[in-house]
Amino acid sequence: MRRSRIRSRGLASDLAAALRVAIALGLLGGAFGCVSQTEYENVTQERDLLRQERDRLAAGQANLDAERAKLVDQLEDMRTERDALKKKVDQLTRKSNDLETRAAGLDQCSAENEKLKATYEGLVQDLEGQVAAQTIEIDRAREACKAAPKKKASAKHSSAARASEQ
Repeated sequence: MRRSRIRSRGLASDLAAALRVAIALGLLGGAFGCVSQTEYENVTQERDLLRQERDRLAAGQANLDAERAKLVDQLEDMRTERDALKKKVDQLTRKSNDLETRAAGLDQCSAENEKLKATYEGLVQDLEGQVAAQTIEIDRAREACKAAPKKKASAKHSSAARASEQ
């Protein structure tokens, strides 16, 4: 009889163990949360949508990174161009200042030339007046010579006349 008792205790304890396992699984199932098929499909669909959104954002990020790199290159090109333009402006400013200085010098020379021209014209008029006066005197002397009787040239005058002929 002892054997049957041991067996019956083994069977009872097996049943008790199975019951404990079933209760534990039931509690575990409740603790981990059993979900319906619809809920599972919704969560799966949401997961897939989130993955698509993540991939789209990653592609957008790559596009933005490429655009940023392009803009950085453009900015650097613009800075280089700006520096070149600044140098050109500096050169043109120096040239402009040089030209203004030269123009002021030319204006001064032009004013001086006008003074010299006025002086020259005055001197020419004076000289023309003097020449005209001398011409009148020469004409008068000629007329006086023609009107005066001719005298024979004296020895003094004849030697002077020969010297001028030679």
